Amino acid sequence: MENWFFITLLSIIAVAIAEIAQKISITSKKDFSSETINFLVAGVQLLLSIVFVFLFVREASFGLSVSEATLILVSGFLSFFFFKFLYGSYKGNSVSISQVIYSFSVFVSTSLGIILFQESITLAKILGIILVVLAVIIVSFKRGEKLSKYNLLALLSALVYGLLTTIDKSLSISINIHVYQILSVFSFMVFSLVLAPRKIVREIRQVDFPIIKTIIISAIGFTIFNKLTYLAYSVGGEIGKVDAVNNTSLFLIIVLEVLILKDRSNLKKKIIGSLLAVMGVMILGFL
Repeated sequence: MENWFFITLLSIIAVAIAEIAQKISITSKKDFSSETINFLVAGVQLLLSIVFVFLFVREASFGLSVSEATLILVSGFLSFFFFKFLYGSYKGNSVSISQVIYSFSVFVSTSLGIILFQESITLAKILGIILVVLAVIIVSFKRGEKLSKYNLLALLSALVYGLLTTIDKSLSISINIHVYQILSVFSFMVFSLVLAPRKIVREIRQVDFPIIKTIIISAIGFTIFNKLTYLAYSVGGEIGKVDAVNNTSLFLIIVLEVLILKDRSNLKKKIIGSLLAVMGVMILGFL
């Protein structure tokens, strides 16, 4: 088993737990926007990342080239819209439905990997893309209905995340991954305050203990997930393959959704869609 594959497998549990906790945070506080929840989660992530570097990383240089600093700023800007779109979709969708649609990011990341990092293109990858697109169609559309607002948000998040993976890959192999994690989260928080300052400041004043618990759980999960994903890139994991393995968290998300959120709605559609999506992403990742 290749190192990147084992590392990415470990990240799946962390991201599934984080996504469920994020769903609870966003839906339990109706008057809270996804921007505020994302900002708070990022704040805890930043604290955890700094503590980790202080305790376990002996050499952590924050010196950056102009191109690296520019990419970190772009990453923060794109991350604001990625989280805004994905977690905005959670307000009207179950986690698993949004995640199936979000798996379309594999198409974007695979395409960009081929263009920017000279990753291979095969008939198997084309088949994988077709399966992912089919999964998105199955869970996104009902006969005679248009694409819903929440499904559209999930699809937009997939497009933005596909772009983000190229930045993550580039910076994970050029600077210390623990330093990058701190700087990328900080950049996201700065852009959040620039793009939605009044909303965040107003809503933070209403934070109570129940939502703090789920925010902390979500932040721990995302901190572990991001650290392991960056590590997978740094040891040779291809963009499309890492993203493909990450998307297999769909099954675990469905299980947690039923057990924790008691959400059995559209279960047949979720299972069929997730099966097609996982088949597609595994083909994209390994054939």
